[in-house]
Amino acid sequence: MTRAEQETIVRWDREDREAHLYTAYEGQAKRWTKLGYEVTVSYRDRHGNPTGWETTAEKDAVRFRRVRDGKVIRRPDHGRARPFGGQGRPSDDGGLSDGQERPFGAATREQLLTPETPAT
Repeated sequence: MTRAEQETIVRWDREDREAHLYTAYEGQAKRWTKLGYEVTVSYRDRHGNPTGWETTAEKDAVRFRRVRDGKVIRRPDHGRARPFGGQGRPSDDGGLSDGQERPFGAATREQLLTPETPAT
C-alpha cells in the first residue's frame, strides 16, 4: 500500500453528535487506541492482515486549529518542555502579544538567563 493510499477519514453530520473515524494507516489506529478509543478492524487483505480500522468519537473530540497563510498558528513556546506547574518557558518576546500585561511574578527571558549574583 502506498503512502497516498494510507488515508484517514473523519466524518460526521449535523444530526449525529459523534464523529466516525476511519484509517488505512496502522500508525493512526495505534494512536487512537493509546488515546482510549475502541478501534476495530474494518477491512482485511486476502491473507487476513488488517488494512483498515475504524472507531467513533464525540464530535467535540475533533478540533480544527486557526491557520494563517495556509499554516497552523502555533504557540510561541510550541514544542518546548514545560516545567512543573504548567507554566511554559517564555519566548524571546516573553510570549505576550501587543497590549498584554505580564502576569504578576512572571520573569522575562533575560531575567531567567541572567545568573544570580550571590548575596554579600
